Amino acid sequence: MIKKSENGVEWLEFQHLSQEKIGHRIYLRTGNLDFSSTNALSKIRPLNLDKIVKGKLAHSNRVIEISSTSSNPRGFFDGMMTNIANVGLLITHADCQSAIFYDPINHALTVVHCGWRGNVRSIYSNAITKMRRRYGTVPGNLLVGISPSLGPNNSEFVNHLIELPPSFQKHEVSKNYFNLWDIAEEELLACGVLSNHLEIARVCTYANSNEFYSYRRDKTTARHGTLAFLT
Repeated sequence: MIKKSENGVEWLEFQHLSQEKIGHRIYLRTGNLDFSSTNALSKIRPLNLDKIVKGKLAHSNRVIEISSTSSNPRGFFDGMMTNIANVGLLITHADCQSAIFYDPINHALTVVHCGWRGNVRSIYSNAITKMRRRYGTVPGNLLVGISPSLGPNNSEFVNHLIELPPSFQKHEVSKNYFNLWDIAEEELLACGVLSNHLEIARVCTYANSNEFYSYRRDKTTARHGTLAFLT
């Protein structure tokens, strides 16, 4: 990943998305930037987007479309997609994965929040299905990036026989600890995403307290923001 900074704000970008016709930023905690507070938006307003839509998260597999700059979605949703330029899609997260899906052929974008419940509910598969139906997206054309998130050495599930499906059990790396990165990769490849189109950060938020918030580590509401938009 590429690290960038401006006016005391730091963020990460995916290498394979940095040359595409989108903007994207995974904001770090530098300067106490916390997207659980509305004050965080004031620090990113210089992007001059027409609109920023923030996910209303519920650890579901619901993905909605933002079809215009006047869209004001109701209810809870963990994913947003659009083909409208200059509309920012903002997901907050701490330990959960944020994922960006970009279709360069149809110039369409989806941003997804995915915790382990999202993995269980196959939110990535649902996002790709919705992009295919709405925009004609071919999974093999998608460019996908997954943010820093909870790593296998810190992803403990003491009730995994109840919480996780049998298909996840092969990803148990030690007693009660699971590799959610590999679980995500397996789902995406099964959907038809090409391995060379997929960038998973494989950086653990729990283990890197200087740059990342972690709910499991700190038990606070502080959140990162992942913002993406079409240009």
